[in-house]
Amino acid sequence: MMRKNRKKCWPALMLAASTTLFAQPPKPAEPEEANALVESVAAYLTESDPARSRELLAKVLGDSAGSVDRVHRALCAVRANLPGSEANILTIQNPGGNQQEIRIERPADYDSATACPLVIVLADGNLPKSMREQLANLNTTHIVARIGDYSDLSFNADAQSWNQPARWLAALRRELNIDRNRIYVVGWSRGADAALLWAIMQPDLFAGVVAVEGMLDTPYARQMAQLLLPNLAHTKLHLNWTQPEWPTAVTSIDRTMRVALSNTVMAEVADARSLPAHHNIRRPGELVSADSWEYMFSEVRASDVSGFVHRFRFPTQGHAWFAHTREFEKACWTGDRIHIAPRAAVDTDAAVRKVLDGKLARIEADRRGSEWSLSFSHASAIDLCLRLEEVRAHPAIQIVFEGKRRFSGDIKPDIRTMLESAKASWELDNPIALRLRVGPRGRVLPY
Repeated sequence: MMRKNRKKCWPALMLAASTTLFAQPPKPAEPEEANALVESVAAYLTESDPARSRELLAKVLGDSAGSVDRVHRALCAVRANLPGSEANILTIQNPGGNQQEIRIERPADYDSATACPLVIVLADGNLPKSMREQLANLNTTHIVARIGDYSDLSFNADAQSWNQPARWLAALRRELNIDRNRIYVVGWSRGADAALLWAIMQPDLFAGVVAVEGMLDTPYARQMAQLLLPNLAHTKLHLNWTQPEWPTAVTSIDRTMRVALSNTVMAEVADARSLPAHHNIRRPGELVSADSWEYMFSEVRASDVSGFVHRFRFPTQGHAWFAHTREFEKACWTGDRIHIAPRAAVDTDAAVRKVLDGKLARIEADRRGSEWSLSFSHASAIDLCLRLEEVRAHPAIQIVFEGKRRFSGDIKPDIRTMLESAKASWELDNPIALRLRVGPRGRVLPY
């Protein structure tokens, strides 16, 4: 019923010179009422049955009496009161029916009341000894989560597979108190391929990325690196690879050579674009030295990013800070099904890059105080996702779409959005509190 009322009211709000979205009058709560609300919120967050979740959500909305502050305090109380799991293996039920295992190692002095940095490791059991030792040292200060099955994190994976990393993080946050500004991903070999793509497609999740013997596994990888690697303009990256001894005659290129070629291109792009990237090149037979990248695990995520241009495989990968693209256009990516053959008289690299740039989905966003400038291509809509702190800091905003002002007015946090966001991500301290959808013609609607 609440969603229907919103839709009916919105056109009138859009016509007003100054609008208010979802006003929620505060109401002081008695201790008994506060405790009851905490219990209702906890029940809703932990319920897995969809029908029961809807019932519990309706109860929380009623118990909250429209107070954003009360709901936020309840979410923080749930976070503080989590008992903390001591299990070493976390099993996640995927939508497809199969189960995913994540192996967890905690610091000996881990305290669930204190947020702890997290290192996600994408690798099989054949890690080099030096990497194993480095990770063993890390678990004295960091939570280490090892994921062995990362096969879905490929460039051509479907939308459901690319939602899987968000489910991993939500499941880990549900059991552990994780510092959202200090999450790192480390990959070895094909796990490094997955780590690179995960970081490129969803850069706002990580403070740092370490890719050892990995490569950018995409079609037209040289040109793709020039287009996709700038997604990491605000994310620290460390590349580590073996430089083979090139034979005078090459009849076939093995993975070692492909890795070296890919990393060389990525290092060149990073230098040319002044990206926050470092690299370490090893000779054949030289051991992996964790000393070259252990600095990474003290880095802090760039959380206050004012602007970015982000390209990605398809819209549901477009997860970047405060703006996310959604859904498909009828004509989306076809780069993996075309052969680009530019004329000999043109710059081949530039011609291929131009074609690919026209196939990739793109989001461009810029924030200046309370003004948000947005544009996108190859997607049907863009979501402006504002967290609770953001809404409180800027209670009046302007939205500019492709150079034209489309919205100017007051905003307020929405309780339903807060609760649904908290349940999906388990970021309880500062959940998304308002989601505005901007369509292809710049029409702004609550979502």
